[in-house]
Amino acid sequence: METPLALILFLASTFLVFSVNAQDPPFASSNTDGAAVVIEMCSAPTAANSWVVPNGNSAAGSLQIFGNMCLDVTNGVDADGTRLQIWTCASGNTNQLWEPEFGSVGNIFWVGMNKCVDLTNGNTTNGNQLQVWDCNTSNPNQIWGV
Repeated sequence: METPLALILFLASTFLVFSVNAQDPPFASSNTDGAAVVIEMCSAPTAANSWVVPNGNSAAGSLQIFGNMCLDVTNGVDADGTRLQIWTCASGNTNQLWEPEFGSVGNIFWVGMNKCVDLTNGNTTNGNQLQVWDCNTSNPNQIWGV
């Protein structure tokens, strides 16, 4: 049995664990604009793999890390394979608006687009950068769960 991929999110003081069939969590490669969001082996939550959902679990909003950095679609390009990065959070930045499905397994939707967070090629190798891809509720590369 494979170890699930875990993305630790803080919701107020509650930890939420998103999982998919892989071994390692999404990880911000550094705390700088343009840093890649990759799969990286870890054994515990850290600042680089702990994500905050400021709007709670019922509304679209940013997914934050390091306090002021957000999950961001590189240059806002609406194309399959566009890589994910972190960027300084900016109110109203559509590159940074996400709507996760909470309460069960599901996708993390890029608001206003038919794109979802996607594990590139299903590859769980350290350093594999996450991307956006057309949403498909049965694609295991896009299934995240609480």
